[in-house]
Amino acid sequence: MTYDIAAFESADTDDDGWEAWYGDQHDYFDAHPGADVSVVSPKLQAFYRDLAVTVSAAERPEDGETSAEFDELVDTDPMAAIFTFGPRIVYGEHSHGQERQAVDLWLALAEKHGLAVALLGESNLPIHRF
Repeated sequence: MTYDIAAFESADTDDDGWEAWYGDQHDYFDAHPGADVSVVSPKLQAFYRDLAVTVSAAERPEDGETSAEFDELVDTDPMAAIFTFGPRIVYGEHSHGQERQAVDLWLALAEKHGLAVALLGESNLPIHRF
C-alpha cells in the first residue's frame, strides 16, 4: 500500500473544482504512462528537483505486476516513492509508515516553491496552499 500526495500550482484549481481537475490529470496519466518530469511546468520541475535530493524514485510496475523494485528500494530507502508527472501535477506514492516524513517534506518544499499539496492519503483530502 502507498500513501499518495500531489503537488500542483494553486491557480490551477480551487477546492470546489478539485475532483474534476484531478480527474483530468488522471486522464493524462492514463494516456501518457511513465515518469517524464520534463512535461511539468518549470515551477513543478524545481519542486521535484528539490524533492529528488531526499526521495529516491522507483519505477512504476506494469499493470498487474507487483512492485518488487519499489519494495526492495523501500527496504534500503524508506523515503522512496513512485512518481507520475503531468503538465500540471507531480504525483507521488510513498510507502505507508513514512507518510509523516513524506508529508512534512512535500509541505516544506511546496511552501518554498509557492505550490499547493493535496494529501490524497487522508480521508478528508486536505489541500494546503502556499
